[in-house]
Amino acid sequence: MIAYAFTLIIMVVSMTVEDITSGARHRRMIKAAKNHFVLCGYGRVGSAVHKELLKRNQKVLIIEKEPSIVEKELWDDPDVLAIPGDATDESVMWEAGIEHARGVIITTGDDVDNLFITLTAREIQPEIWIVTRASKKVNIKRLYRSGANKVISPESSGAEDIYFAAIQPTIMKITEMHDVADIRKESEIILKHDCTLENIEYHLPEFKEPLARKIGVTQLDQLDHFLESLDKDPKRKESLKGFMNQ
Repeated sequence: MIAYAFTLIIMVVSMTVEDITSGARHRRMIKAAKNHFVLCGYGRVGSAVHKELLKRNQKVLIIEKEPSIVEKELWDDPDVLAIPGDATDESVMWEAGIEHARGVIITTGDDVDNLFITLTAREIQPEIWIVTRASKKVNIKRLYRSGANKVISPESSGAEDIYFAAIQPTIMKITEMHDVADIRKESEIILKHDCTLENIEYHLPEFKEPLARKIGVTQLDQLDHFLESLDKDPKRKESLKGFMNQ
């Protein structure tokens, strides 16, 4: 019985220390976050936007009002940064490191909440880029007036559109006429700076407008796979004259 009691005490102490250590690590990661997106709301749309951001190697800190979602879904992954709280509360925004954030993305299903979150974020950071969701088209103008830079309605747009709206201040389109062999060299430079190659354009003489192929390359091994596919199709490789990247 003594041995059993001793073992039980050791287990309880170990779990407590682990919880404290894990919580401390999480708080340190939140405090150190910079050049990240503050994502307000982790529902159906918010979770989809989160995936789009991570797929493109963007740093994200989530604010979710429902504690059970944070505790049961988000905190299970030690690399996911999430805060349970109301994003209309200035103290929660400060805790999310809004002063060091790259932008704010608001994806709750309540337009009233989205409006007040926009007002709160704009008041704290007058120059920050804000993208918000509008559940109803009638509220789009109101959200723009509240300080949003971009308002996206999921009725006509998806998570990817919200992502592109969020990075619009730093998005770039480059079209170069060159040989296919130059693609890897230029792509290495682009990927080195944590950018994403979104599309490849084919300039064919029989078409007035170039044909764009979505590739979504974020890693060099993905680039190698794409270039290998070109080697297997000489005609397609010959037709490739330029590319566009983000």
